[in-house]
Amino acid sequence: MLQTLNFTAGGRQADAKADFFRYESCLANGADESVRVRADGNDLGLFLPGDFCSLNNVATRWEVIPITATATGTFRLGVGKVGSSRLTGTVRVVDQGADKSRSGNQFMSGPGNSAVLTVFSLISVYSTSKTVSIKRLQVASSSGGNVQIGRATGAPTVNPLAQGGMQNKLQGSALSDLQRALGTCASQQPTAVEMPGVVSSMFYPVSPNVLAELPLTTPIILLPGVYFWITSAAVNSSITMIIDWEEA
Repeated sequence: MLQTLNFTAGGRQADAKADFFRYESCLANGADESVRVRADGNDLGLFLPGDFCSLNNVATRWEVIPITATATGTFRLGVGKVGSSRLTGTVRVVDQGADKSRSGNQFMSGPGNSAVLTVFSLISVYSTSKTVSIKRLQVASSSGGNVQIGRATGAPTVNPLAQGGMQNKLQGSALSDLQRALGTCASQQPTAVEMPGVVSSMFYPVSPNVLAELPLTTPIILLPGVYFWITSAAVNSSITMIIDWEEA
């Protein structure tokens, strides 16, 4: 047997045989919805809507006392294990993407470098102290052909330009740990003099002035002190890199 009972402001005492209690619903106008429950004088603790308990023995007197004196609601009493799969109260659907941006460690930026006669323009990004997960990467060059991508252990040394941190997706929060460093090189892959510890990893074809997205099936992980660089498709060409990343 299962019965649903109401409690009014101040709470209620119910004289009923039951070994099962479930707190069904509450109207507290935004205040604390918890209630204190006693069975035959034994304190069972505080319950919130949806909470329930089963006793080893049948109790005959139940007391439900709301913490907010003006709160009203309903509860269920019964003998045997009974339950419900219904949801009660306010259900919040969480937008995971928005919650991640609210954390303050999500960033997006589009560093670029202008065309320079007879040399290749270069963009690099590096982290000073945090591990960076690059989740999305797009590149464009004013000339069609192949952009070159690689890593290094130092910043560009020819026509160097450091641009500092980049904007947080949580507007108004701290700038990124990830920094931009620009430069140029005489050949499409910088030499060790033009960029210390340089290693080339791949070429990627682009059409003139068209953003091309690199297919990242998993993120690029950039450790502190490692420079991730891209050079333009030809000499005297501008280069742009759109990146979306997370810092840990």
